[in-house]
Amino acid sequence: MIASALFMLSVIAAEPSLESANEQTRKILAHDNYGFCHNPKYPLTDNEAGWCPPVGPEENSRCPAYPSACDAPRAVLQDLGRLNFSRGGEGKSDVGTDQDPAKDDPSKEDKPGETKSGKRKQPKRETYEEPEAQMPELGGLGYVLFWVILGGGVLGLIIIIARNSSSHKPEDETPAEPQDADPAALPAPAGPNEQLVRDVSALLDQARAAASAGDYNRAIQRAHAALLHRLDHDGLIRVAPFRTNGDYLRDLGPQPDLRGSVRQVVRDVEQVQFGTTPADASLYERVIQRIVPIVTRRGDTLLMLLAACSLYSCDGHKSYPFDRSPSGANAVIELGAAYNLDIKFRTTSLTAIDRAESLGDHDHGRTIVLLHDAPEPGASEWDRLLDWADNGHHLVLAGLPPPSELNLHIETGATTHTLMLTADYDLGDLGDLDLLTADDARLVRSDALGRPLLRFTDDSLYAIQYDRGYRSGDVTVFADDRLFTNGGLMLRDNPELLVRFLKDLGARDIELVDGLLDLGADTPADTIANTHLTPVILQVLALLAILFFWRGVRFGRPHDPPTRSRRHFSEHIEALGTHYARARASRHAVRIYAGWALERLREKTQSTRTPGLYPVAQAIAGRTGDDENRVMETLVEASSLQGDGGDPRIAYSRKAIASANTDDLKLMQDLARLVRLVGGPR
Repeated sequence: MIASALFMLSVIAAEPSLESANEQTRKILAHDNYGFCHNPKYPLTDNEAGWCPPVGPEENSRCPAYPSACDAPRAVLQDLGRLNFSRGGEGKSDVGTDQDPAKDDPSKEDKPGETKSGKRKQPKRETYEEPEAQMPELGGLGYVLFWVILGGGVLGLIIIIARNSSSHKPEDETPAEPQDADPAALPAPAGPNEQLVRDVSALLDQARAAASAGDYNRAIQRAHAALLHRLDHDGLIRVAPFRTNGDYLRDLGPQPDLRGSVRQVVRDVEQVQFGTTPADASLYERVIQRIVPIVTRRGDTLLMLLAACSLYSCDGHKSYPFDRSPSGANAVIELGAAYNLDIKFRTTSLTAIDRAESLGDHDHGRTIVLLHDAPEPGASEWDRLLDWADNGHHLVLAGLPPPSELNLHIETGATTHTLMLTADYDLGDLGDLDLLTADDARLVRSDALGRPLLRFTDDSLYAIQYDRGYRSGDVTVFADDRLFTNGGLMLRDNPELLVRFLKDLGARDIELVDGLLDLGADTPADTIANTHLTPVILQVLALLAILFFWRGVRFGRPHDPPTRSRRHFSEHIEALGTHYARARASRHAVRIYAGWALERLREKTQSTRTPGLYPVAQAIAGRTGDDENRVMETLVEASSLQGDGGDPRIAYSRKAIASANTDDLKLMQDLARLVRLVGGPR
């Protein structure tokens, strides 16, 4: 309990005072993202222009540009689709449509808030017909580029399929002689901390780094690899371990200019790799100066294509995000965050609300605000929401027609925009708050239940609260939702009233519900249809079918893949060992190894060349801890082999050969052990 109390005190201490809510709002709206407060030409919608009369021509310190925006041309809402809903009770028709004759004949006008049948008006939702999908109009250059790109893609696909179908050689064709792989075509062997690199820019960076370190041989090799991978990426050559520089030059036959430039580079590289020319700074500079223009030559073409695409990619009109417009609620969310109120939009259906939901750790419950464009609940959903409020939570209806159980309805007819607190609304010693709203919607109740919170200055009711249950739950009804929008925060004391109202409810978790709640898709197919991605998905499926046809269906008779002519170094060692075994030349092999091992041991253990084996044996024994006599025996046996040339023509018995092989292998193992212990390769 003490820890919880300390936490609450720290939170309260961190909050700004409620009297500073107007100043907090001024700081929020001062951000350039809220263009309606800073751009005199901000295009307001007809609905947002409803704020112009209460704002007036006077300068607004929180939103200085809004009076000028009222005189700017109105916004044109495009591609609304299912989002095309209007404010409840507004009853506006689109510009350019036929007007209702009743509007021109005053005798045919309905009474405020009623239809001809005497029933109250329901919130109007405009019908919308989905437009047919149409390709954007392209200019002359864009039209040409479209068909060039499309034709190039088809041609490239045909070339790839043709290459794959002709890659298998006939069975009776004489196989080509295996060629040695070009070392430059392969990346340099990867060290313990180096990975295989095929990125051109990374290879050039490695080449420059190697040149800075003085390793010009590696620098030239890396630069050459960058050139080959650039040409391979452009589809001009096909890099493979078994291909040579001559093969790459033949691939470049259709482009003689490029082939000549690459030939000059190859000539310099091969002088280093296969000739006697040493790699130095001048040779590296000559190679890199010829390579860089080739590997970067595609940049100008890419920029030109991007510039051409920009001719028809957009029409130059600026868009304004809804959540930061006067009709949005982003400023309300930011203001709530300053006072530790977690305000967010609800994303799950109202039917998911638990009637018996717990009140949370502090028994304050949660708050749900249904805005004017929220999906109107059905009878079962109203029962669920009211039971939820009876359990101690807080339900706010902002412009949404209330349920019949409250004996309350919304109608138009208020003659002023100025609001005032009622005597029944106890928010502390506030004095007179200067409050404004934009609409003329008011509340009309059929009984005396409920506690009025706000009235117009003409005594029309604007907000009322009903206590629910015995756990401090309530339902609050506003005639409209203007106070819960960005536009509502720019005037007078509206921000302070909003913060005080939400804080007075007690809940810190507040969910706003708008018209987007019921616009989600129920199935993945609906999602694709709503986003108009069906043509794209069909095209992707067609490409996958072509890919399967290309990679999964054989073109012609199947053949085994060609064997690679290069072999691993270990394979050469195994082949050499096999030849030695067949020739029964173990003595010859151990004699060669013993000569190398003795020379290696002398280099590692003696700083001066001292004749004899005894100093070497002493140094080895001192370094390894072995018995000096055993080390001396091994060295003497190895040294005795140097003068024993042997005669391979002498015939030995199988027993003698087996014994000799065992002794030779043991001697080689002992020498290898000594070499390893003193430091060095075996």
